[in-house]
Amino acid sequence: MASKTEHSSISSEMLQRGNKLQDDIKRNIDAVTKMVVDLTQNVNDGVYDTVKGISLLDLKNSTYLSYMSNLMYTTLLKLSGESLVAHHSIDRLIEQRVVFERLSPYERKLKHQIEKYLKADKGDPEATSSKKTEETAGLSVTAFAVGNCESEDEKQDDEDAGSKLSADGESNFRYRVPKVSQNKFPEDSDRNEKTAAARRRVLNSVMMQDALYEHSTDPDVIHNSNALQRRAQKKRDEIQRYEEENLTRIQVSKKDRALMKETNTAGQMHGELLGFCDVSLLNGGG
Repeated sequence: MASKTEHSSISSEMLQRGNKLQDDIKRNIDAVTKMVVDLTQNVNDGVYDTVKGISLLDLKNSTYLSYMSNLMYTTLLKLSGESLVAHHSIDRLIEQRVVFERLSPYERKLKHQIEKYLKADKGDPEATSSKKTEETAGLSVTAFAVGNCESEDEKQDDEDAGSKLSADGESNFRYRVPKVSQNKFPEDSDRNEKTAAARRRVLNSVMMQDALYEHSTDPDVIHNSNALQRRAQKKRDEIQRYEEENLTRIQVSKKDRALMKETNTAGQMHGELLGFCDVSLLNGGG
C-alpha cells in the first residue's frame, strides 16, 4: 500500500514538472516567434544597413537565433517520438556550431573594443574620453581590423596595469616586463644536435686519434694477428698516409681491396667511412 502511495506521489510530481516545462516551452516559442517576426519586418523595411556586408555581432545574433529555433524544433521532434536520423535540422545545428567556433577567435580579439564602446554608450566618462581621443586620431569602430586587435589588447593590458599601480600608490614609471611569450625555434635545437654529432665524428676520426696518441698515457695494445693481417694493415696505413699527405684518392686494385676487406674490423672502418672532419668544431665553431 505504501509503494502505491509513493508511486502516485512521484507520478504527480513528474506531471507537475512536465506541465511547467510545457508552459515554459510555449512562452519561449511565443517570444522567439515575436522576435523572428520583428526581425523579418526590420529587414524588409531596410532598418539594418547591409550594403557593406553584415557585422560580426549581427552574424552572431542571427546565428544564435537560428540555432535556438532549430534546437527547439529538434526538442519538439524528440518529444513527439519522431526519428532524427538524417534530419535536416541536425545538419543545420552542426553547421551553426561550426560558425560559432569560427567566430570565437574574432570575438576574443574584438572583446576590448566592444566593451569600450559599450561603456561609452552607457555614459562612462573614462570610456568617452578614450573614444574621443581615438576619433580625433582618425579611428572608428569600423576601422578596427582583425590584424590590429593584438596591439589594442596589449594597450588595454598596459592601461589595466597602470591603473593597478596607481591604486597601490606606486609609481607609474616603474618598468614592467612585456607580456611576450618566449618561443624556442626548432632550428636552434637541430643545429646543436648536428654540432654535437660533428664533434663526435671529429673525436672518433683516425686523424684525431693519431694526434691524441702522442699525448695519451694509456698503455699500447698489441693485437695478435697473423702475417696476412699485418700485411693488409701495413698496406692500409700506406694508402691512408699517402691520401692524407697528397689530399687525393688512390685507385686500389680488386686484389688489394678484397684483402683489406677481409681483414677490416669495426675499429678500423670508421676512419674510412668518416674521412677528414672539420677540427674547428672542437673550438665551438659551427
